[in-house]
Amino acid sequence: MKILITGATGFIGSHITAQALMLGYDVTIGCRSSSSFSLLQSVLEYYSGNPDPEEKNRVDKLKAVMEPFKINPSPLSEFNDFTPIALEIPEKLILDDWPFEEIKNKAFGAIIHCAAIVSFEKSMGYKMIEENKQLTRDVVNTCVFGEIPNLLHISSIAALGRPENDKPISIKNQWVESRYNTDYAKSKYYSELEVWRGKEEGLNVLMLNPGVVLGFGLGNTSHKQVMDAVSPKNPFYPIGSNGFVFVEDVAHNALRLLSGSVFGNRHLLVSHNVPFKDLTEMIAQIKKIKSPHKPLVGFNFKTALKLARFCEFFRIPFPVSSELLISTHKKSVYIHQ
Repeated sequence: MKILITGATGFIGSHITAQALMLGYDVTIGCRSSSSFSLLQSVLEYYSGNPDPEEKNRVDKLKAVMEPFKINPSPLSEFNDFTPIALEIPEKLILDDWPFEEIKNKAFGAIIHCAAIVSFEKSMGYKMIEENKQLTRDVVNTCVFGEIPNLLHISSIAALGRPENDKPISIKNQWVESRYNTDYAKSKYYSELEVWRGKEEGLNVLMLNPGVVLGFGLGNTSHKQVMDAVSPKNPFYPIGSNGFVFVEDVAHNALRLLSGSVFGNRHLLVSHNVPFKDLTEMIAQIKKIKSPHKPLVGFNFKTALKLARFCEFFRIPFPVSSELLISTHKKSVYIHQ
């Protein structure tokens, strides 16, 4: 099958690209003229059997220490051992100005839509919501009017919302407005509405909602951001929890579901539920540094939140955004139903 992968130079998109090439798909990657290919190249080298050894070692250690937090049983199919194969960057399609006619003429069998702005900075909120929504609208309209029958949309657990209570979250959850919903979450939710519109117009759609994505990749990935948040300079840990998944499993399940032609449904991709206290301790163990030992609660939490908002208002750099402080204060546990 000929497939177009948007966001192929990003974290999830690069792994889907590599695994799709390994499976024999005819892959075209959608990217911007300004895109860097360093992350994608590092991932292709990973599947080619030549990964950066230090990064791979850190990821392997994290997988091992997170094992006790794995959801069991889980409907996720795990990507385990593989035979390395030489991979190269496939054909590119520049998406700066949405090239509807060019995409239509290539007669793709499916689009895998991974591209999105990801930010928790308040100043980026409106732009992120509008651009993520518009890009998804362009993808959906191209599939509907360009006679591309299948769309696999990479969304996020953020689009399921975070209710005020601490009840487990599943794919059956309905979106509710909440102070725990970030602008990023809103952007993914509104993007999902575009995909569901496509379904109503006859498009075969698959919706995937991965948790916080961890795993191999040399770049500014969500994995790197999680690892970097644990530092000897920061004695605090958030009191909440979240759902996590490794990027190889996201890519593996995306392609498995696409090949299975089970369309019209949403799929939760969360393999581990982990409290941030435990996560920061495990990362500190891997990095061989002192674990954060102070819960970010009470006066400390209120002070950090006020400082973050003050800095956001005056456009002063601050280590963490107010949205991220609030969302990591929430205990979010995900269940498969």
